[in-house]
Amino acid sequence: METDVSADIGAMSKELKDFSTDVKRSVEKLGATSRELSARLLTVEQSLVSRVGGGPAPGSAEFGPPAPLDPATGMPILSKEHKFAGNLPRVEGEQQQLDSDVMWRGILTNRWPSRDCPEKKALAESSPSGGGYTLPLPVAAMFIDLARAASVCIAAGAQTLPVESSILRIPVLAGDVACTWKQENADVNVSDVLLDKRDAVPHTLIGLLYMSLELAEDSPLIGQIVNESFARSMAVQLDAAALVGNATYGPQGLKYNSLVHQTSGAGVGSLDYDDLSRAIQLVRYRNFEPNAYIVDPGGVGALARLKATTNEYLTPPSDVAALQQFFTTSVGNDAYVGDFSQLWFFPRTGISIEVSREAGTAFTKGQIAVRAYLRADVTAVSPAAFEIVAGYSS
Repeated sequence: METDVSADIGAMSKELKDFSTDVKRSVEKLGATSRELSARLLTVEQSLVSRVGGGPAPGSAEFGPPAPLDPATGMPILSKEHKFAGNLPRVEGEQQQLDSDVMWRGILTNRWPSRDCPEKKALAESSPSGGGYTLPLPVAAMFIDLARAASVCIAAGAQTLPVESSILRIPVLAGDVACTWKQENADVNVSDVLLDKRDAVPHTLIGLLYMSLELAEDSPLIGQIVNESFARSMAVQLDAAALVGNATYGPQGLKYNSLVHQTSGAGVGSLDYDDLSRAIQLVRYRNFEPNAYIVDPGGVGALARLKATTNEYLTPPSDVAALQQFFTTSVGNDAYVGDFSQLWFFPRTGISIEVSREAGTAFTKGQIAVRAYLRADVTAVSPAAFEIVAGYSS
């Protein structure tokens, strides 16, 4: 009898042990599943958090590496590989991306997907009382990115620092720092070089567009068309401001910057590779390495048509061939050679939109008038990094 009980107890003990092992395995499996689920949720959460304010996460394939932040303003410093929309400052409490097409259609036609859609709410919260709309930062960032993408200066390497204040003080290196060896107990004998300053004061760049009521109401691409139309036009003007500028009002471009050296070596002749090579040499004498040159289409054509006496087309010398070539109609008969990372744009983050069905001839023609403006400035933080070949003939 005792033997049977012992056998039963042994069998029960084995079953309990096997059951315990099965439970342990199930718990371990459940734990692994839970950890995997937690990791996936964390990835989703990080993605959502990084998108607060709009745009894919910084560092994603669409936007490349995250942009460095300016320590004074907390705003991203954007090179050509960065996009503002992918590096927006985080906004507490904002959990949903904004659709620019929905926003534009609402602005133009007053038709919204719903009464409380986020796009309508964002405009109501950010628009001034005097009429018009101030685009929320996520949409303004996309607008700025479109203009940057169409700018040859940005493509050449110019930096962008979006600003939220009316004035930003920028250090400008007026000359090259001169270092020297000194003997023990001897005075330092170096030339004085002034680290100057310039206040970046945003100037207003404005554009006006008319469209038919039918187009505004019927086209599914109206937001994209309006965005790109303004962005392309503004990019041309931003390039013109950066390169040429204005002698009396507006941003101070390279041409009207007294610290930027100009050479009239081209004289009345066409632009050739010697002109560019000499400009490269002069920039190098000032301890900068040029990365690009910008000319107008006539300059590009003149260079492309250069021929030897044997009527064969010439190839550029190695120093010119190493530079990137860009062209724009904004520069006239001048060639701009330099290190374009030393050229900085400072756009205000606020983009303002005004819409009217009565302005100008809009009312009688059944049109909608759209006026958009942004405020921006541009400056060369190291003017010595540039050389202008002025006055070649096209």
